[in-house]
Amino acid sequence: MDKLKTTDVGYQVDGKTFYNPFLAFLHGAHNTPHDTPKFVCYDSVFKNLDWTVEPDENIRELIDTRTRQLAQRYDKIILAFSGGTDSITVYNSFVRQNIFIDEIIISYSPYTDAHPVANADWVVKNHPDKNTQITVLNRNDPKYYTKFENESWVLENQGNLGYFNLSAPGAYFYQHCCDNWGHTNWCMVIGYEKPNIVRENNQWLAVHLDKVIKPSLSYPNLEYFFLTPDFPKLHLKQNHMLLKYIKQIYSNFHEGWSSVAVCGKKSNKDYLNYAAACGLDQEVTQGQGFLQKQYNDHTRFKDMQDIMNNQFEYLQKIDPVLKEKLLLKDKTAKNFINGWQSLQNDRTLVEYMIRHGLLSNEKQSIEGYHGMWGEKYVLEDQ
Repeated sequence: MDKLKTTDVGYQVDGKTFYNPFLAFLHGAHNTPHDTPKFVCYDSVFKNLDWTVEPDENIRELIDTRTRQLAQRYDKIILAFSGGTDSITVYNSFVRQNIFIDEIIISYSPYTDAHPVANADWVVKNHPDKNTQITVLNRNDPKYYTKFENESWVLENQGNLGYFNLSAPGAYFYQHCCDNWGHTNWCMVIGYEKPNIVRENNQWLAVHLDKVIKPSLSYPNLEYFFLTPDFPKLHLKQNHMLLKYIKQIYSNFHEGWSSVAVCGKKSNKDYLNYAAACGLDQEVTQGQGFLQKQYNDHTRFKDMQDIMNNQFEYLQKIDPVLKEKLLLKDKTAKNFINGWQSLQNDRTLVEYMIRHGLLSNEKQSIEGYHGMWGEKYVLEDQ
C-alpha cells in the first residue's frame, strides 16, 4: 500500500477536498448550500478494519514497531517535542531502541507555563546522543506573526488556523524543517493523536474529531505517530485500552457521551490517568498537559464583537499575546481579528453553518464552530 499522508485528512464538499475548514464551508455556502461538508480521516484504510478486535501485542511493542517503521522509511527523523505525554512517549521509544533522531525541535512560550522552557533544558541535559541537533524556538518570536500580514490569511488552504499565539509558529517550524532537510528523505514526527470514543445507539464508537487534528493538515512530510493508516494496530490498541478505562471509571453513559468532553478534564491527575490509559508515558514537566488544555480553552476569543469594538482589554478569555498586541495597535493582531470578522460578516456563510449544525445561532463565533466527527467505527456493540 502506498503511504498515506496528512494530506489524506481534510474536508470534503461538492466533490472537492480542503485543508482549511472555512474554505470548505465558504465553498459549500456559495456553491452547493445543501451539500453537508464531511471530515475525512484516512477513511480508505480505516473503513476496512475490524475495529471490534483488539490487537494481541502490548502497547509498548506496538509503539516500538511504529518507531522502527519510521526509521526504516526515512533517512532523516525530526521530532517535534512538547514534553507532553504524547511526544515523550515517542521520544522514549526512539531512545530505548537506540534509533537516531536527527533533530529535536522544542518550542516554549514566556507567556504561559503550558509551554515551559524547562522542557528544552531537560532535553539538552538528558538526550544521550550529542550528534542530534537540538533546536529551541520561542513561540512568540515576532517573525512568526508575519503570517498575519493581511486579513486574507484566514483563506489559506492549510492548517494552523484558530489561535494567534499557538497557531502562528506552526508553519514556520515546518518551513524550518524544509530548509534544513528538504534535500533529503525526511519527516517531522508529531505525537498525534489520542483516541476519541462516543456512545451512540448502545454502541461504543471510535471517532476522529476535526478540531483536534486540523492545525496539522496539508503538510506532506508530517507524520502522525499514533493516528496512522500505515500501522493502524497502534491506534486500534489505544482505542480498546481507552474503552476499558472508560467503562471502569465512568458510569451513566447517556446517548452521545463523548470521551472528548469528559476524559482528563477535571484535574492534572485526571489528565495523567487518561493519558496512561492510552499507553502514554509521564510528561516531562508535571501539569503541563492539563495546563495546555486549559490554556487552549481559556484563550479562544468568545466574543468577537467586544474585540472588534476595542473592548478586548476587559476580556479574561483571550490570548495574552493577542491582547498585548491589540493594545499596542499591532497590525498583525488587527489582521488576525479582521480575517475572522470577514467570515463573520458573510451572511450566506453563517446561514450555511447554522443549517448544517456547525453553529447554533448567528451570534456564535465562526472560529468557535462545533467540531465535526469523521466516520464512526464500532468498537463494541452492547
